[in-house]
Amino acid sequence: MPGNILRVLGAVLFATCFATTLHAQTGPTSGPLRIHPTNPRYFADATGRPVYLTGSHVWQNLQEGNSITFNFSAYLDKLQSNNHNFIRLWIAESPQADVALMPAPGFTGNTPWYQKTAPLPYARTGPGIAADGSPKFNLTQFDQAYFDRLRARVLAARDRGIYISIMLFNFRDVWNANAPTPGRNVWRYHPYNASNNVNGINGDPNGNSNGEETHTLQLAAVTQLQDAYVRKVVDTVNDLNNVIFEISNADQPGDLAWQSHMATLIRTYEAGKASQHAVGITGGVGTGNTALLNSPADWLSFAAGALDNAGDPFISSPPATDGTKISILDTDHLGYALFQNNPSATSMWVWKSFLRGHHPILMEDLQGSTGWVAGRSAMGQTRSYATRMDLATVAPRSALSTTGYCLANPGREYLVYQPASGGFSLDVVAGTYTYEWFNPTTGTVAASGTIGAQGGSQTFTPPLSGPAVLYLKSSTTLTSTASTDATAMGHWPFEEGAGTIAGDKTGNGLHGTLVNGPTWSAGKTAGGITFDGINDYLQVSNPGPLSPQKVTLAVWAKPSSFANTDWNSTLANVGLHEWSDGYYGLAITTTGKPLALLNIGGGEPNAYYLEGAAISAGQWHHLALSYDNATLRLYVDGVAAGSLSINRIRPSNASPLLVARRGDAGYHFKGTLDDVRIFSRAMTTTDIGAIMQGTATTTASSSSPDTASTTSGTTSTAGPTTSTTTASGTTITGTTTYRASTDFSGVQGQRGWFYLDSTGNRLTFNSATSIWQGSEAYLQLTATDGHPGATRDAVRRWVAPGAGTVQITGTARDADSGGGGGVTVSIRKGSTVLWQQAIANGNSTGVTFNVTATLTSGEALDFVINRGSDGSNSYDTTAFDPTITFSTTTASSTTTSTPIATGTYRASTDFSAVQGQRSWFYLDSTGTRLTFNTATNSWQGSEAYLQLTATDGHPGATRDAVRRWVAPGAGAVQITGTARDLDPQGGSGVTVSIRKGATVLWQQPIANGNTTGITFNVTTTLATGDALDFVINRGSDGSNSYDTTAFDPTITFSSSTVTSTTGTTPPPTTGTAAVTLSWNRNTEPDLSFYRVYYGTSSRNYSNSMGVGTTTSSTISNLTSGTIYYFAITAVDTSGNQSPYSQEIAVSR
Repeated sequence: MPGNILRVLGAVLFATCFATTLHAQTGPTSGPLRIHPTNPRYFADATGRPVYLTGSHVWQNLQEGNSITFNFSAYLDKLQSNNHNFIRLWIAESPQADVALMPAPGFTGNTPWYQKTAPLPYARTGPGIAADGSPKFNLTQFDQAYFDRLRARVLAARDRGIYISIMLFNFRDVWNANAPTPGRNVWRYHPYNASNNVNGINGDPNGNSNGEETHTLQLAAVTQLQDAYVRKVVDTVNDLNNVIFEISNADQPGDLAWQSHMATLIRTYEAGKASQHAVGITGGVGTGNTALLNSPADWLSFAAGALDNAGDPFISSPPATDGTKISILDTDHLGYALFQNNPSATSMWVWKSFLRGHHPILMEDLQGSTGWVAGRSAMGQTRSYATRMDLATVAPRSALSTTGYCLANPGREYLVYQPASGGFSLDVVAGTYTYEWFNPTTGTVAASGTIGAQGGSQTFTPPLSGPAVLYLKSSTTLTSTASTDATAMGHWPFEEGAGTIAGDKTGNGLHGTLVNGPTWSAGKTAGGITFDGINDYLQVSNPGPLSPQKVTLAVWAKPSSFANTDWNSTLANVGLHEWSDGYYGLAITTTGKPLALLNIGGGEPNAYYLEGAAISAGQWHHLALSYDNATLRLYVDGVAAGSLSINRIRPSNASPLLVARRGDAGYHFKGTLDDVRIFSRAMTTTDIGAIMQGTATTTASSSSPDTASTTSGTTSTAGPTTSTTTASGTTITGTTTYRASTDFSGVQGQRGWFYLDSTGNRLTFNSATSIWQGSEAYLQLTATDGHPGATRDAVRRWVAPGAGTVQITGTARDADSGGGGGVTVSIRKGSTVLWQQAIANGNSTGVTFNVTATLTSGEALDFVINRGSDGSNSYDTTAFDPTITFSTTTASSTTTSTPIATGTYRASTDFSAVQGQRSWFYLDSTGTRLTFNTATNSWQGSEAYLQLTATDGHPGATRDAVRRWVAPGAGAVQITGTARDLDPQGGSGVTVSIRKGATVLWQQPIANGNTTGITFNVTTTLATGDALDFVINRGSDGSNSYDTTAFDPTITFSSSTVTSTTGTTPPPTTGTAAVTLSWNRNTEPDLSFYRVYYGTSSRNYSNSMGVGTTTSSTISNLTSGTIYYFAITAVDTSGNQSPYSQEIAVSR
C-alpha cells in the first residue's frame, strides 16, 4: 500500500519543512477567545481563527509555599520549548494546611505542598492573630500584591504566546477537610473562618469544620465578598486577551448554583468593559459530569469516576465531543500516578483526546518523570497538527477508521491515530492526497508523499512499529460531497436508488439501514424513499453524535395520507417517545399539522409539543426543528411556524435515529421522505432557508488553505479558485455626539453609559431622586455632576459602539463651594490617563478640557471624580458633563423609515435564565439583581423566599420581588393580566403594583385566599429605555409568610416609526432599523454569490443570508440601540466559501 511505497522518499526534506511549521501559530494578541461560530469544539480568536489549547500546569505557578520561589520565567521557557500554549493558573484560598499534607501525593522527598501559601487576595491587617500565626485577614481590604502578581504573570504568558485560565476559587475536593487523608485540614486557616478575620464573617455556620457553605449561595455576606473579589480580578485583567476564567477547581455538583452565579456575575460585569472572556467549570472526581453539561459554562473539564482508574473512559478512550461545550480535558481530574511514569499511556491519552475533539492538558511537577516528558512532547505534537489543519471544518469521525481515532473533514483532510502497531483501514473520499506518516514516539516524520484514493475503505500500513499518525490532505479537485459543516452530525440525501443502505453524506459513517422493504423513488431533489405507513422504516445506529444537546433536525416530506391509527405519523426521531428523556422528533398529526416534539429530561411532565398550521397531502413540504437549550422552534417550508421558551438543557439519548416510525413502535409515516439532516447546533431561519432552497454549501472545498495567498479582494490558489471579499474601499466616516447629561437614564448601558464606583461596582438607581447611588455615603452620579465616596471614586463610563476616534470636550467645576479641599477629576482609557486636573473648592468657573483618542469597538472611557489630595470627600459635588464626538469608519449604512409592528411581551413566555433577555430583568426593591438557580428554574434573592419564577413571585422579609421590563424603543404599551394568591394556607396577603419609575400606574392589595385574583388593564407611553416594574410587596401586615403570588403581565408594545437617512453611525433610535452594506466586487469568473454574516457578538454571527452577486445589501429588522457586527464571504460555483472579510461594527 502507499505507506510502503515512499518510506524513504523525501523524509529528510519534509521533516525540515515540518519543523519550521511547528511554531507558526501566532500569539494571543488579537482579542479575547470566543466560541468558534461554526465549530464550537474550539475557541476562536478575534480574527476568527480556531484555537486549540494544550499545555502543562503545576500547583505553584501563581502562589508559592514557605520560602520557595517559583521561577515563572523558566516555567514559560519549558512550555515554549514544548510548543505549549495554555496553562491553568492555580489559587489556594487558605494560607496553610496541616502538615499531614506533606509530601504531596505523587511527589517524593520533602517538597512542601500547600503550606504557607502567599500572596493571597485579602490583606492581613489584624488586629489579632489567625490560626497560622500571622495577622488576621481584613476581608474588606485587598492585598494588591496578589493582583499585581496575577497581572504580571498573565502578561508574561501573553508575551510568550500562551493563554491562561485564571482559577478564581479552589476549596473543595483535594483541599476538603473531610477528605480521606487523616489530618488533612485547610478550613482551620481559611480567611472565611471566623477565627481568622476581623470582619465577623463565619463561613461555617453548621460547625462541621469544613466551610463548604462558602461555595454555595447560603451566606449572603460571603457571596458579597466573593463578588467583590471576582470584580477585582476582572478589573485586573480585563484588557488582556490571553485570559479565560475558571470558577473553581473541582467543585461539587451541589454547588452549581453558586458557580452559575459567579459565571453570570463575570458576564454581567464585563458587559460594560472593553473585553468579555470565556468562563469555565471543572469537574470533581467521582461526582459525575452531568452537572457540567447542564451548566452555563462556555468550557468545562470532565472528571473520572475515580483517580488513576485505567479503565475510566476519559482515560482509556475519551468520548468524542459534539460541540455542546468546549472540553479542556485535564489529568488533574483523571489521575496522577497513572501518567507520571508511563510514557506510553500518557502519550496515547494526549493523542486520543486530541483526535476526539478535546483540548488535553497535563498536571505535573516539571521534573524528569518519563510520563511527564512524553506528555509534554505529545501535546506539542498535537498542537503542530492543529495549527496545520483547518479546525473550523474538522470533527471527530471515529467511524471512518478502524483505529477509532480520526479527526477529519472528509474529502479534504484526515488525521488518524493508530495507538497499536500494524495496518488499519480508513474510509477515504476519492481523490489525490499528500500523506505524512509521523512517529509520535520519536517525534519525527517517517515518510511522506502523494497517493490516489479510489473512494471507500482503504488499508494503510505505517512504515514504523508502535503508535503512528497518518495525515492526509487533498491536493486535487475533489469529487466529494462530504459536508464541510463541523456541526453536521448526519445527512442522508437518499441518492442511492437501490439496496438496503442509505449513506451518510457527512463522512461520520452513520449509514442507515432500510427495514421491511421501503422503496427507492423520486425525491424532492433527486432520489427519495417511499414508506408504506404499515411497518417499514429506516434505522441509523447512534454512537452519540445523533443526540447533541443543541440540535437541528430537518427533512423533506411528501405525505400521501395523514390517516393513522395513532395520533401522529413520525417523520424522524431519536428516543423511544416524547416522554423519554432527551427525545426529539418531527411528526405530522392526523389533521395534517406539522409537529416538533422534545423532552428535556424528567419524563412526561417535561415533554414539549409545538404545532404548526396544517399542510397539504400529496405535496412536498420542508419541516425542521431546532433547540438551543433555551427555545424550541418549528419551521415549515423555511418559515418560522412557532417557538416555545423552555430554558432547560436537553439530556442526551442513545437510541437510534428512526425515520418513518416512532422509536418504540407504530406511528408509521405513509409517503415519501428526502434529505434528512441533523446538526449539533440550532440553525437560524436563514440556515433553514438555505437548506430548503439547496443553496447551503454541503460540498467539500476544492482547494487547500495552505496554498492560499491573499491579495486585495481576492484569494489566489494553486488550481481551483476560492473567492473572498473584504470591506476595504467601501467605508465612510460619520460623526455621532454623546453627552452625559442628555443621555442620562436609569438604565445601565443606555446609549453606552454606565454608572460605577472605582472598584467596578455598579451604582444603584434611585428613581425617587433620579440619582445613581453607591454603597458609600454621598457616592453618587446625577445627570450633570457627581460626588465621590469616602474611599471610592464616582465613575461615569462610556463604551465605544465601534472603532473610531473621539473628541471629548467640556468643563469640570466645583458645584458645592461650602468647604472641603477640592477634588481631582480625570478622563481615562483603561489604565491610561488621558487628562487629569485638580479642581479647587470654590472654583465654580472650572477647568475646560479638549481631549482626543482612538478607540476600538468596546473600549471604555472613564470620567472619574476622586476626593482629591486632602483625602476628604466633604463638599465634593463636582459638575462633570463631558460631550463625546465620536467619528467612526464603518460601512455605508442607511437607517430607513421602518414602522414597527405591534410586539407582544409576556413574563411567562419570555422567562429565561438571562438578565435582559427579551428586555426582562429580575431584581429586588433595592435594585440588586437576583441570581438564577438552574435546579429550581427560578431567580432567587439574598433574602429567604425572595424569588421570581416564570409566572409568579414571592417577596423577602424586607425586600420586594421586582420583575422589570425595559422598552426597546419609544411608543405606547397596554399592560393586561391578573394578579392572584397562589398560597392560601395563611398570611394576610400582598400588595402588587405596576410602576413606571417613581410613578405608580396601578396598585392593589391581594388578600390571602383570593385565588381568582384581580385583573388589570393599564396603558402608558414610554421613551426608549424607560422601565416598567411589576412589584410584589409583602403587604400591610409586614410579613412575607405564604406570599407566593401569580403576577404574569402581558405587554402589548406599539412603537412609533423611525425615519433617518445617514451615511454615518447615528445614536440609537427607537424601534427597528436597517443597515445597508456595500463592498468591493470580486472579479473571479467562478463567483456564485456573496453571503452576509451578522450578529450582536464580534466574530460570533447568529445570522447569515445569501445576497446574490450584487455588491450591496440592506439588512433590516435590526434592534435599535444595539451594536451589530457584519462580515462578508464569497462563494464560488463549486460551493467553496472564502474566509470572513474584515469585520465592521454598526450601532443602530
